[in-house]
Amino acid sequence: MSAPADRTRIVTGRAVPGWSLRLALAVTVLGCAALVVDNSAQVAIAVALAAGLAWRPDGALAALTVALLAGMLLVGVPGPLSGQASALVLGTHALLRLASLAGATGARARVEVGVLAAEVRPFVGIQALAQLLALGGGLLAASAPVPWFAAAAAAGLVVVAWATLVPMLAATGRRAPR
Repeated sequence: MSAPADRTRIVTGRAVPGWSLRLALAVTVLGCAALVVDNSAQVAIAVALAAGLAWRPDGALAALTVALLAGMLLVGVPGPLSGQASALVLGTHALLRLASLAGATGARARVEVGVLAAEVRPFVGIQALAQLLALGGGLLAASAPVPWFAAAAAAGLVVVAWATLVPMLAATGRRAPR
């Protein structure tokens, strides 16, 4: 006969319930929507997307949500240096990160605060660059002599962002989007 196996004890740090990530995701969607909705149909779409993401956080639905929010922003046409665009850049980035985290955990799971804290540093670094690019894009759009020049300048900003973000993501051990 063999001796009984030793008991294993697993100790975790402070944790939050997985449903709180889904709730934060829905609130983020509604916050972003509050920046761009113009009519009751858009409000209904935003509420449906928030509920859908809270029920089942999915990368494809999160991307669709970002695309619809951007479309609502374009239809609303704020000024080029509007704080609305910068707030939407922040909100949609948070929406995508929260959807990724919430999608990887169940609603009844517990997520360590350390896991969430590890997401903050890359988020802030990417946001700093994204906000600078949003400001630069707004300045270019406001001062462009011809519309196609603004589009070419925006394409240049995308290239600069890509060239900056790929090494940053590689340094954190993450893959760049394809």
